[in-house]
Amino acid sequence: EAIESAAVLLVICGAAFPIRALDYTMLIGILRPGGDVVVCMLIDALSIWLVGLPLTALLSLGFKFPITIVYLGMVGEWLSTFLFAGLRVHSQKWANVLTGKTPG
Repeated sequence: EAIESAAVLLVICGAAFPIRALDYTMLIGILRPGGDVVVCMLIDALSIWLVGLPLTALLSLGFKFPITIVYLGMVGEWLSTFLFAGLRVHSQKWANVLTGKTPG
């Protein structure tokens, strides 16, 4: 049973890896270097505290789902981070002038 659960968890992890990689790329590779550090912190912290932990607690402690479903709840947190970081990157509000010089 443990081997079967581990195999399913690895499949879920592998399928969700591109989402997590894009999260890190947007948060650490685009938004933070663009000077949007506070928004990165808010996106990361709020997705963990408002989506990831409550969803995981609800699925595991409330509904007593198996570990594979609870892990999908963690993927839900990654999806919310992906959504909000993607919206912020697409809005172009993160592009701040960091040198003190204005273009032109």
